[in-house]
Amino acid sequence: MGSARRDPATGESRESSRELLQIILAGQPELDRKLDAPNLRQLKQRVVLRCNLAPFALREAVEYIDSRMSRAGMPDQTVFPEELMSEIQLRAQGIRA
Repeated sequence: MGSARRDPATGESRESSRELLQIILAGQPELDRKLDAPNLRQLKQRVVLRCNLAPFALREAVEYIDSRMSRAGMPDQTVFPEELMSEIQLRAQGIRA
């Protein structure tokens, strides 16, 4: 049997021979709402870090699209004119895909 130590997430004593499983959950804002369900209360209590990404502003959306197009081999993209980029940002509500 290994020596006992405290779990930083829960403060519970654990045997060192029984390592905890660490999981990263990533999802849309709906994931946070799902974790509010009573049957997931214990899981939600064990979440150590929570991050939220704010939607892109128009300038950020344009930079993001340009960056993705550049990575796809089109550094000076001409596929999406500026007016269309504005429409893309509006319809996507600033959410990256």
